[in-house]
Amino acid sequence: MLTKEQQFVSRLQQTQWLSAEELTLYQRPLIERLVRHAATQTEFYPERLAALFHGADARTAQIDLACWPSVPIIARADVIQYVDQMKARQVPQDTGGIRQGESSGSTGRKLVHLRSEIADVIANCMWDRVYELFELNLSGSLAFITYDKDGRYAYPHGGTARCWNHTNPEAEVHILDVGASPAAQLDWLERVRPAHVMTYPMMLREVAELALARSSALRLETFISTGEILDASDRAAIERAFGCRVIDVYGVREIGQVAFQCPDGAGYHFCSEAVLCELVDDQGAPVRPGEFGRVVVTALYNYAMPFIRYEIGDYAQASVSPCSCGRGLPSIDHIGGRTRNMLVLPDGSKRRVVFDWISQSLSYRQIQIVQKTIYSIEIRYLPESSAEPDLADLTRLLREKFFPGVTVELVPVKRIERGAGMKFEQFISQVAK
Repeated sequence: MLTKEQQFVSRLQQTQWLSAEELTLYQRPLIERLVRHAATQTEFYPERLAALFHGADARTAQIDLACWPSVPIIARADVIQYVDQMKARQVPQDTGGIRQGESSGSTGRKLVHLRSEIADVIANCMWDRVYELFELNLSGSLAFITYDKDGRYAYPHGGTARCWNHTNPEAEVHILDVGASPAAQLDWLERVRPAHVMTYPMMLREVAELALARSSALRLETFISTGEILDASDRAAIERAFGCRVIDVYGVREIGQVAFQCPDGAGYHFCSEAVLCELVDDQGAPVRPGEFGRVVVTALYNYAMPFIRYEIGDYAQASVSPCSCGRGLPSIDHIGGRTRNMLVLPDGSKRRVVFDWISQSLSYRQIQIVQKTIYSIEIRYLPESSAEPDLADLTRLLREKFFPGVTVELVPVKRIERGAGMKFEQFISQVAK
């Protein structure tokens, strides 16, 4: 007999094909139950959600979701400031217990939050859907290299558990602290010999380059990229080193999985059965196809600490056309990273930076571009060779790709430091807010 989790995963395999209209009907009761709960069980939401209710008593008033755009968007800073007011006084019995989570603090401050047990169960089912869509070997072991705030999974041993998927509960998961050096991670991976690896893409790329240099015999079936932006060069390096396919999944700790790479088409699909996702411009209006917008999410199953119209600090590009796979889940073409990973233009607007072209004028193993001021760019890089870089050509390229007047400073380094939670950022704007 299938477990409840397996039954829900089977249901997800069906709901992904719902039309836009059917998906809206699917989400409606989940949204209505959540907002009624937030309006009656938290100090934070009653006034913010008032526009949705036709009547003074939110417990019984009719809900008008046509007024959804009137609900204020909340930012990470709001959550940190009002965390106690956002916590529910009581939660529905059918949502299970309450768990505490913590972000890695990659944006400067850690966010401690509460999650309903049902939200974690649903999040795990979302992972199972991805595993099934990409036909992973679910009896094989998974190596999970992750931020370990408690120091339980330090090198050289790490840790081992079971049940990384619901189909094969006996399948092992090996866990290692991402703070281990690339050499230590490679040594550990060669010892545990997993079928699959899940970690930050830039971290595994460093491990991949080391594996190639050492002619390592390590081979993987799958790399699951999460926690950072995956670019084409990362994907190619990892595929070349380990002979594996690469799958990209987008999520945040306080919400769970937000989107996953389409297995049959280009781009990504939002996980709309569990998260209501919006892409909005700086004025809060929906962006048009092809435009980048702020990612605003509503977690449909977290009753312990509701996140309603929560701006997670990332940008994504709305798809120009429906995905060729035929799934009804909304699609996006690109994930653009956090606000501080966006180039700030002289007029104050922001845009995503793609700079694979920079290799035309600079030979590097790893690179990080920092916008120090509007017009000054610092390029930190690990040199690939002793060849002298062409600063004049780099300046010309950046003025062509960014905007006229940019000045460039080249800074060769031996190592590019990672931020909190060991996350790597290829582009940082110290101007963006």
